[in-house]
Amino acid sequence: MLEDAIKWNQKHLEHPMPDTPSTLLVEFLPTLLNLDGRKALDIACGNGRNSKFLAQNGFECDSVDISEVALSLFAHLPNINTFQEDLDLFRPSIDSYDVVLNFYFLNRELFPSIIDTLKPNGIFLLETFIKESDGTNSSEIIDEKILNHNELEEIFSDFKILYNQSSYITRREGQEAKIISFVAQKNE
Repeated sequence: MLEDAIKWNQKHLEHPMPDTPSTLLVEFLPTLLNLDGRKALDIACGNGRNSKFLAQNGFECDSVDISEVALSLFAHLPNINTFQEDLDLFRPSIDSYDVVLNFYFLNRELFPSIIDTLKPNGIFLLETFIKESDGTNSSEIIDEKILNHNELEEIFSDFKILYNQSSYITRREGQEAKIISFVAQKNE
Protein backbone atom coordinates (compact mmCIF):
# COMPACT_ATOMS: atom_id res chain seq x y z
CA MET A 1 0.00 0.00 0.00
CA LEU A 2 2.73 2.46 0.95
CA GLU A 3 4.38 2.22 -2.47
CA ASP A 4 1.07 2.83 -4.29
CA ALA A 5 0.17 5.70 -1.95
CA ILE A 6 3.51 7.41 -2.61
CA LYS A 7 3.09 6.97 -6.38
CA TRP A 8 -0.45 8.40 -6.42
CA ASN A 9 0.37 11.22 -4.01
CA GLN A 10 3.15 12.26 -6.38
CA LYS A 11 0.86 12.06 -9.43
CA HIS A 12 -1.73 14.27 -7.75
CA LEU A 13 0.93 16.81 -6.81
CA GLU A 14 2.60 16.93 -10.24
CA HIS A 15 -0.35 16.38 -12.59
CA PRO A 16 -3.67 17.57 -11.15
CA MET A 17 -6.62 15.62 -12.46
CA PRO A 18 -9.65 17.27 -14.10
CA ASP A 19 -11.98 18.90 -11.60
CA THR A 20 -15.20 18.71 -13.61
CA PRO A 21 -17.51 15.75 -13.04
CA SER A 22 -17.72 12.94 -15.55
CA THR A 23 -20.09 13.63 -18.44
CA LEU A 24 -21.59 10.18 -17.89
CA LEU A 25 -22.41 11.04 -14.28
CA VAL A 26 -23.89 14.41 -15.21
CA GLU A 27 -26.08 12.79 -17.87
CA PHE A 28 -27.37 10.14 -15.45
CA LEU A 29 -28.01 12.49 -12.52
CA PRO A 30 -31.78 12.67 -13.23
CA THR A 31 -31.94 8.85 -13.07
CA LEU A 32 -29.94 8.80 -9.83
CA LEU A 33 -32.22 11.43 -8.28
CA ASN A 34 -35.18 9.10 -8.88
CA LEU A 35 -33.69 6.44 -6.59
CA ASP A 36 -35.21 5.98 -3.13
CA GLY A 37 -31.91 6.66 -1.34
CA ARG A 38 -29.04 9.13 -1.63
CA LYS A 39 -26.03 7.14 -0.39
CA ALA A 40 -23.11 6.86 -2.85
CA LEU A 41 -19.69 5.20 -2.96
CA ASP A 42 -16.96 6.67 -5.17
CA ILE A 43 -14.20 4.07 -5.66
CA ALA A 44 -10.74 5.46 -6.54
CA CYS A 45 -12.25 8.92 -6.27
CA GLY A 46 -9.01 10.84 -6.89
CA ASN A 47 -9.54 14.56 -6.35
CA GLY A 48 -13.25 14.03 -5.69
CA ARG A 49 -14.63 15.54 -8.86
CA ASN A 50 -17.54 13.08 -8.98
CA SER A 51 -18.01 12.93 -5.20
CA LYS A 52 -18.32 16.71 -5.04
CA PHE A 53 -20.90 16.70 -7.83
CA LEU A 54 -23.02 14.08 -6.08
CA ALA A 55 -22.72 15.86 -2.71
CA GLN A 56 -23.82 19.14 -4.31
CA ASN A 57 -26.87 17.30 -5.63
CA GLY A 58 -28.05 15.88 -2.31
CA PHE A 59 -26.09 12.65 -1.97
CA GLU A 60 -24.02 11.55 1.00
CA CYS A 61 -20.84 10.26 -0.59
CA ASP A 62 -18.23 7.88 0.79
CA SER A 63 -15.09 8.63 -1.20
CA VAL A 64 -12.28 6.06 -1.22
CA ASP A 65 -8.77 6.49 -2.58
CA ILE A 66 -5.21 5.51 -1.71
CA SER A 67 -3.89 9.07 -2.06
CA GLU A 68 -4.07 11.24 1.05
CA VAL A 69 -3.02 14.19 -1.13
CA ALA A 70 -6.09 13.74 -3.35
CA LEU A 71 -8.45 13.19 -0.43
CA SER A 72 -7.18 16.28 1.38
CA LEU A 73 -8.43 18.44 -1.50
CA PHE A 74 -12.08 17.89 -0.59
CA ALA A 75 -12.28 16.10 2.78
CA HIS A 76 -13.64 19.26 4.42
CA LEU A 77 -16.72 19.48 2.22
CA PRO A 78 -20.20 18.68 3.53
CA ASN A 79 -21.87 15.34 2.72
CA ILE A 80 -18.53 13.72 1.88
CA ASN A 81 -16.72 11.12 3.97
CA THR A 82 -13.19 10.36 2.79
CA PHE A 83 -11.38 7.09 3.42
CA GLN A 84 -7.76 6.38 2.57
CA GLU A 85 -7.76 2.71 1.63
CA ASP A 86 -5.72 0.24 -0.38
CA LEU A 87 -8.26 -0.68 -3.05
CA ASP A 88 -6.67 -4.10 -3.46
CA LEU A 89 -7.96 -4.87 0.04
CA PHE A 90 -11.05 -2.62 0.32
CA ARG A 91 -14.44 -4.33 0.47
CA PRO A 92 -17.58 -2.25 1.15
CA SER A 93 -20.44 -3.44 3.35
CA ILE A 94 -23.35 -5.41 1.86
CA ASP A 95 -26.51 -3.51 0.80
CA SER A 96 -25.06 -0.12 1.76
CA TYR A 97 -25.21 2.09 -1.33
CA ASP A 98 -27.75 3.38 -3.81
CA VAL A 99 -25.02 4.46 -6.24
CA VAL A 100 -21.50 3.15 -6.83
CA LEU A 101 -19.01 4.99 -9.06
CA ASN A 102 -15.86 3.45 -10.51
CA PHE A 103 -14.03 5.75 -12.93
CA TYR A 104 -10.66 4.89 -14.47
CA PHE A 105 -9.65 2.27 -11.93
CA LEU A 106 -9.87 -1.45 -12.57
CA ASN A 107 -9.63 -4.17 -9.98
CA ARG A 108 -11.72 -7.11 -11.12
CA GLU A 109 -11.73 -8.55 -7.60
CA LEU A 110 -13.92 -5.61 -6.53
CA PHE A 111 -16.80 -6.45 -8.88
CA PRO A 112 -18.45 -9.04 -6.56
CA SER A 113 -18.26 -6.52 -3.69
CA ILE A 114 -19.75 -3.80 -5.89
CA ILE A 115 -22.66 -6.08 -6.72
CA ASP A 116 -23.15 -6.98 -3.05
CA THR A 117 -22.87 -3.41 -1.72
CA LEU A 118 -25.54 -2.03 -4.04
CA LYS A 119 -29.02 -1.92 -2.59
CA PRO A 120 -31.89 -3.31 -4.70
CA ASN A 121 -32.45 -0.91 -7.64
CA GLY A 122 -29.01 0.62 -6.98
CA ILE A 123 -27.03 1.93 -9.93
CA PHE A 124 -23.42 1.25 -10.89
CA LEU A 125 -21.58 3.71 -13.15
CA LEU A 126 -18.20 2.81 -14.62
CA GLU A 127 -15.91 4.40 -17.14
CA THR A 128 -12.53 2.89 -17.93
CA PHE A 129 -10.31 1.48 -20.63
CA ILE A 130 -11.37 -1.47 -22.78
CA LYS A 131 -9.75 -3.60 -25.45
CA GLU A 132 -10.88 -3.61 -29.05
CA SER A 133 -13.55 -6.19 -29.97
CA ASP A 134 -10.85 -8.37 -31.55
CA GLY A 135 -8.96 -8.41 -28.21
CA THR A 136 -6.17 -6.04 -29.19
CA ASN A 137 -5.01 -3.28 -26.89
CA SER A 138 -5.14 0.09 -28.65
CA SER A 139 -3.59 2.03 -25.77
CA GLU A 140 -0.34 2.15 -23.87
CA ILE A 141 -2.01 0.74 -20.77
CA ILE A 142 -1.01 -2.67 -19.40
CA ASP A 143 -3.48 -5.44 -20.26
CA GLU A 144 -4.46 -6.21 -16.66
CA LYS A 145 -5.81 -2.65 -16.30
CA ILE A 146 -8.05 -2.92 -19.36
CA LEU A 147 -11.43 -4.62 -19.63
CA ASN A 148 -12.00 -7.30 -22.21
CA HIS A 149 -14.75 -6.92 -24.79
CA ASN A 150 -18.15 -7.99 -23.25
CA GLU A 151 -16.57 -8.57 -19.83
CA LEU A 152 -18.94 -6.19 -18.03
CA GLU A 153 -22.01 -7.65 -19.72
CA GLU A 154 -21.07 -11.07 -18.32
CA ILE A 155 -20.26 -9.82 -14.80
CA PHE A 156 -23.42 -7.73 -14.56
CA SER A 157 -25.68 -10.15 -16.44
CA ASP A 158 -28.26 -10.07 -13.61
CA PHE A 159 -28.50 -6.27 -13.84
CA LYS A 160 -30.53 -4.09 -16.18
CA ILE A 161 -28.00 -2.43 -18.52
CA LEU A 162 -28.99 1.23 -18.84
CA TYR A 163 -26.03 2.38 -20.93
CA ASN A 164 -23.13 0.63 -22.63
CA GLN A 165 -21.08 2.70 -25.07
CA SER A 166 -17.48 2.58 -26.26
CA SER A 167 -15.57 5.60 -27.54
CA TYR A 168 -12.04 6.95 -27.77
CA ILE A 169 -10.27 9.57 -25.70
CA THR A 170 -6.94 11.29 -26.15
CA ARG A 171 -4.80 10.78 -23.07
CA ARG A 172 -2.51 13.38 -21.55
CA GLU A 173 0.45 11.77 -23.34
CA GLY A 174 -1.29 12.24 -26.69
CA GLN A 175 -2.20 8.65 -27.55
CA GLU A 176 -5.74 7.52 -28.19
CA ALA A 177 -7.32 4.93 -25.95
CA LYS A 178 -10.64 3.11 -26.18
CA ILE A 179 -12.93 3.48 -23.19
CA ILE A 180 -16.26 2.07 -22.12
CA SER A 181 -19.03 4.02 -20.40
CA PHE A 182 -21.30 1.61 -18.57
CA VAL A 183 -24.34 2.04 -16.35
CA ALA A 184 -26.25 -0.86 -14.83
CA GLN A 185 -29.09 -1.12 -12.32
CA LYS A 186 -29.40 -3.93 -9.79
CA ASN A 187 -32.71 -5.77 -9.85
CA GLU A 188 -35.03 -5.63 -6.87
